Amino acid sequence: MDKYQVLIVEDDKDTANFFDLVFNLLGFRCLKVHSAESALSALENLLPDMILLDLHLDHPYSGEQILLKVRADKRFDATRVVVITAYPVMARAVTDLADLVLIKPVDVEQLKLLTGRLLGMEIRPRQYFFRDPITDLFNQEFFHTRLEHAFERSKRRADFHYGVVLLAINVETETAKTIPSPVLKQIYKWVAEQLRGIFRPTDTLAHFEGNQFASLHEELKHPEDIEIIVQRMREALSRPCIVADQEYVIYPSIGAATNNNLDQHADDVFNAALQAMKAASQLDSFSQA
Repeated sequence: MDKYQVLIVEDDKDTANFFDLVFNLLGFRCLKVHSAESALSALENLLPDMILLDLHLDHPYSGEQILLKVRADKRFDATRVVVITAYPVMARAVTDLADLVLIKPVDVEQLKLLTGRLLGMEIRPRQYFFRDPITDLFNQEFFHTRLEHAFERSKRRADFHYGVVLLAINVETETAKTIPSPVLKQIYKWVAEQLRGIFRPTDTLAHFEGNQFASLHEELKHPEDIEIIVQRMREALSRPCIVADQEYVIYPSIGAATNNNLDQHADDVFNAALQAMKAASQLDSFSQA
């Protein structure tokens, strides 16, 4: 098994050392990190065969957010993720994302048996269940799942702020009124790449049907920070998109909203952002007329 590499993400150093010892005895190559930030940094250049992931990590990021990053990135299609937690309730939220969930305490024989079976299984990436096939961003269903999680976190933490941004992408060209579908797909891919470049790894960026995109931004320091994000989006999409030597001008209609104490459902923030986007779209249409 010496060909396998394991990334151990565990903030308790004694537990991390235990896992490291076990996997080294099994012939794995291991890298230990003790925070979500260190894990995200390591994953920029590392392609582990397996990630042993503790869900309950210190702020600002959680183990769940690391799992989301892994599942959203095609580089990790063959990476197995074993979630280890002492909190069964937390595990329920990620059952569909993890290859295996273990409840602490975990003994040596259990870890050896289950991970051995896991690495021998056929690779069937879970990413495909919630990835948009055009842009490789999250799809609408998964976005709303993440939004539900953010809403639940906001009920547990008074200092937890999150925001939703919705974008409708309008495209203009000087040579054609109707843009062929294959060209639109290339434009949407271009939009996705521009937006990826300005977001944090823990932000949730999604492509809905047609010309609509959405983003979820958790752990905002201040609710007003959502306006900074909107401005960055406008700047990222301000230059023309070029497809097959043809220039296309992008006009995004953007609406944003943040959570507040009056929210009763996760969709309250989404609907507020949707209304803001519709208002922006009408204003943009009037300005271009």
